[in-house]
Amino acid sequence: MLKVVLIDDKKSIVEGMKYLIDWEQYGYEIAAALRCAADAISFVEQNHVDLIISDIRMPGITGLELIGEVRRIDPRVKFIIMSGYAEFEYAKAALDYQANGYLLKPVDEEELIGLLCRIRNEISDENKYIKHQRDEYIQKMLSGDTECGYSDKSFENDDGLRYILIHIFDEEIIASGSKMHNAEAVERVFEELSAGFAEDKAVYISKNDKGCIELIIGSHVYGNNIKRYCMNIENRIKKAVDNNFVILVGEEADCVKNISRSRDTARKAGAAAFYNTEKHIFVYDLICDISFAHGLSEDSFYLRISDAIKNSGVHDVERAVDEFCRQIKAENVNPKVVFVCIYNIFFDIGNRAGGIGGDVVKFFYRYSMLKNSEFVNFEIVSSFLKENAVELQELLGALKLKNSLGVVGEIVDYLKEHYMDADIKLQKIADNYYINSAYLGKMFKERMGKSFNAYLLDIRIEASKELLKNNTGKIYEIAHEVGFNDPNYFYVKFAEKVNMTPAAYRESFNKKNNSDCISE
Repeated sequence: MLKVVLIDDKKSIVEGMKYLIDWEQYGYEIAAALRCAADAISFVEQNHVDLIISDIRMPGITGLELIGEVRRIDPRVKFIIMSGYAEFEYAKAALDYQANGYLLKPVDEEELIGLLCRIRNEISDENKYIKHQRDEYIQKMLSGDTECGYSDKSFENDDGLRYILIHIFDEEIIASGSKMHNAEAVERVFEELSAGFAEDKAVYISKNDKGCIELIIGSHVYGNNIKRYCMNIENRIKKAVDNNFVILVGEEADCVKNISRSRDTARKAGAAAFYNTEKHIFVYDLICDISFAHGLSEDSFYLRISDAIKNSGVHDVERAVDEFCRQIKAENVNPKVVFVCIYNIFFDIGNRAGGIGGDVVKFFYRYSMLKNSEFVNFEIVSSFLKENAVELQELLGALKLKNSLGVVGEIVDYLKEHYMDADIKLQKIADNYYINSAYLGKMFKERMGKSFNAYLLDIRIEASKELLKNNTGKIYEIAHEVGFNDPNYFYVKFAEKVNMTPAAYRESFNKKNNSDCISE
């Protein structure tokens, strides 16, 4: 709500103005109703005011003189001048003093509403422009670029500024590499904190391009106990979301031009938070003497992961990752070294996979997203490494199988991509490879343990099961979607493979899904 001050030396007019319209409906609230200009000046010195509606002629300081006095305190305050005189010189004088509107008494309700709407829009446009300027200025200060013509006066008298980085994350999203932050949760926290800081111009709050929330606050806001102030932020975040989060606080900067130093130390505080996954608040001043080991006592710990991916099964890979993670935590290894180890694992497996026709680009993309995130902790890195190591093991295994299968491997890939084509026939595929169909059928069964038609049928039945779970279409339509020309044949084969009809399978899945939702 925009703050309005009403001023008239006649009490009846001030009281009447308060109830003339529904101020809140138009985005305003009455901050004060005063009888003289001197009281208005004192009020503006102590409080934020957006608009003053004042009589033009009052004892002592006039409405026109008030404009100049108030604008010296806050040049952004808007003015509407009221007068009981219709003479042109009064309106002209108000315009000369740069009033934003002029009203004749008795005030017409529609004229007042029209002026209020126009001024509200002007203030909105100005605030957007000022916010853009302020954001640009702060970001330059954060980057260390202090040569800037614009100056933000809200921080210039504060010699104890701190940068605070708030990171909200979802471990499952990050570990999978799909995105590095939970945008919805970040937005809820941002709104909660913005509402709390709305009246304090000396608090800067923004979202950076990595999905984190940045704050800059002065010592007059947090007093002599920054940790207690951050506990208030912590409670607000918990109120907004259930996600895990960290609050990283940089050391004090003596002026806004040195705020980049505070930001750098806030990021260093993130290193101290890497293994400590129970706490939310990390103040650089309190943890700056923490040290890390600059390497593992034995390289064999991460080399075992590579060996397991190349030569063993999933359980061995998981065991090797768990052992590696236990060791880096026990030895308090520098997080930067941990990332080097993960990169070396990916590079080693990438070379092996690339040599037999594999593509591991997506793994390096995920690694890059993780490494470039504003903050990750031990749990996130552990989950990331385990999930991707298992996936690499499965990829490597599939590549080995495909290479050992030769032509049959290529045909298997083709069937997985084109099973919905009802015209797939062994003869047609054999012709494409210039191989006798009988020989190809025999080779396929030897390599895959089942005939070509049986393998294709299995793929189609599995695909139909997924559609029955997630698709409300008719069963005969699903039959066609997975490559069956004859729905009756589909019914028979589905029942043989699954031991129930397609309709019964869908019904059983829906019942289970509903019961799971109820239990939750």
